[in-house]
Amino acid sequence: MGLMAAAFILFFLAAVWARSSEGAPISVFTLSWAGTLALFSLDGAFGVIGYDPLTLGTLTTTALALAMVLCGWFFAPKAAVEAAAAERVDSLRLPWVLFALCTVGYLLYMNQVVHLCSGKTVAGFFLKWNFEETTGDLKEFGGISGRLAVLPAIAIPLNIYLMGRRQQRDRMLALLTFIEFLYLVSPRRALILQTIVSSVFVHVFVKGLTPRMVRSMVGGAAAMVLLFALTQVGLNKASGGVGVGLNSAYVYLTSNLPIFQELTKNSQDTNGEYVLNIPLRVTNKLGFNKAPDLSIPFVKVPVEGNTAPFFYYPYRDWGVAGVVVLSWIIGFATATVYNRKERGAAWVLVSAFCTTAMVFSVRENIFITYQFWYCAAVAALLGTVLRQRPVVTAPRIEA
Repeated sequence: MGLMAAAFILFFLAAVWARSSEGAPISVFTLSWAGTLALFSLDGAFGVIGYDPLTLGTLTTTALALAMVLCGWFFAPKAAVEAAAAERVDSLRLPWVLFALCTVGYLLYMNQVVHLCSGKTVAGFFLKWNFEETTGDLKEFGGISGRLAVLPAIAIPLNIYLMGRRQQRDRMLALLTFIEFLYLVSPRRALILQTIVSSVFVHVFVKGLTPRMVRSMVGGAAAMVLLFALTQVGLNKASGGVGVGLNSAYVYLTSNLPIFQELTKNSQDTNGEYVLNIPLRVTNKLGFNKAPDLSIPFVKVPVEGNTAPFFYYPYRDWGVAGVVVLSWIIGFATATVYNRKERGAAWVLVSAFCTTAMVFSVRENIFITYQFWYCAAVAALLGTVLRQRPVVTAPRIEA
């Protein structure tokens, strides 16, 4: 069954790629799911992990979710061909302002890290840091300080956009980008990875997808998998060397559907609280506490995991109907934004964030997270700041 599903997705990938421009989110989406299903099918053939077979209900829900994303994409309106937006891409004022804010956020964040993790050895410091990030106080590091701390996730893609739009290389902008990337180095690996992926797609949308870029992306993806395996060993999540770390990477990529199947054995227990968690967070501030925690409990499948595909939350909220509707909206909205990427920085950045969410849709739903909407809102603001206002001159009055 897994091999058949992988073959179907791979076949559909070829059809979609032929109709899509290079690097389009829908092509990335189908490629991501095709690769995941192909890897998952290896377990059925060779017993790599020993997952339970997927039930007909799980396969049907998955097929519906993927099909509705594709339908939403193809029904989205095409944008009219427009001239490139006039933007102040040669000015360093905005990158410097963002760099200053990123620096403030980094100092506030590291002050909290040192306060929580001091008095340890180097290894103990990083293990404590990882614990505080996953289950401790740093998990809830929010407010203005928290927003500034994750600002490099927006500043870096913007810098990539500016460097792509400029006629000449700018070493200062490249230096700011490198330092901002260092600000993201922490146990929050997901944020670093998502920032790298979104920056790559910004570059692709601005400069186009070349064979050299494809080779770089494939090499970079392999390097990230190896780095993930090494960090699993370094954080004592995989004892036994790099081989066991690579096995953890395989579980990370393939366990999401079995986890979804295990989590959904019970009936739905919410009525929109997961999908609508962003507006409900406001009610939390007012004391109503309606927004649920989006954390997924660990389950054994047979290895432990707590990640699920993008349609898990709508399924828990509204069942199959929720999967169908939200999947269609995701495809439609992503296509609508992508079709308007020629209009300037804001559309390029948000499209890159959407494409990144498509990449990670096999293991999470980034579209409904606070981080995604924060990045989209800041990108819209930055696009407005960058847009060059037309110069209006007073008519000359002849004597």
